[in-house]
Amino acid sequence: MRVVIDAHCFADAANTLPLITLLYHGATGRHRVMVDDEQAPDLVRWLDSQSQQVRDECALAFAAAALMEVEEPARYEARVIPRGAPNWQTQSVLLPLAIAVTFLSQQFRIYLEDRVTDRAFLLCACTPQQRQFLEQAERAGHLTFDHGGGLGSMKRLVDGLPVDARFHYWLVFDSDALQPATPSNQAASLVNSCIAASIPYHMLSRRFIESYIPRRVLHGWVYGSRRRRRFALDCYNAFVGLADAQRWHYNMKHGMSGDADRVTAGDTNGGLYDGLQPAIANSLNDGFGRDIGDLFNPPGTQVTDTELLRDGSWVELNHAVETVIALIR
Repeated sequence: MRVVIDAHCFADAANTLPLITLLYHGATGRHRVMVDDEQAPDLVRWLDSQSQQVRDECALAFAAAALMEVEEPARYEARVIPRGAPNWQTQSVLLPLAIAVTFLSQQFRIYLEDRVTDRAFLLCACTPQQRQFLEQAERAGHLTFDHGGGLGSMKRLVDGLPVDARFHYWLVFDSDALQPATPSNQAASLVNSCIAASIPYHMLSRRFIESYIPRRVLHGWVYGSRRRRRFALDCYNAFVGLADAQRWHYNMKHGMSGDADRVTAGDTNGGLYDGLQPAIANSLNDGFGRDIGDLFNPPGTQVTDTELLRDGSWVELNHAVETVIALIR
């Protein structure tokens, strides 16, 4: 976040500790910290009263912020004032110093339906540089990947978030769509909650994260062991012969039989699989099993940026990564 400190904050010596905290965020790269007027008398006097190390760290933080803002501007801005009431209603929020210290020390939280597999999936959609940025932010404690516990739980989370949460939260979740552009009722409800709360999010255009496993990777998985060839080869041969939309909305874990309850309850795939030969439909009945998502882990080993690009999903997924990095920085 771009943090612009009102130079009047430096007039009161009692503000030194919170100011040092904010400037530390700038020196470590957590935020882009700058002052609205680097020649302001209050700032000059305050710097003169500090050690040489503090003066050097401040100069480094201000210079780094200016450079990063030219190269990759932050999405959000916080303007820090000596005192007063916060204003959360604008893109550039107004924060009194005491509140700014707590607000800017919070972690950025990426909420996923499953913390382990979905985290690996998201990191697979990164370039090496993007993956390094996210992993370094996680190690530094600036970023955390949280387990959302499914669409219903994520909606309850969003509905209960405070007004400032839009600056610290991003959600990514399945569309669970049985057919293109038709998310499940739960996914659509979560989207509505995110919009109402101004929480940034990305809903997958395909059905699940498993719907993004490239065919070449799936081929290697099936042929990688004799056991998998026995139970999954027929399903794989039928799957790769499907049209794109059919593959992208197929129930990868549980197959056609896994959707029986939803279809009985009135959900429809819009005839997406009408016309399949009975033998093909039968081969697709059971899916690839619950562990198919493990192909994303460790990130960037089996499912790589090259494979995602070849398979046609890179543009969507990496755009989501670019979005969340812009929110974090």
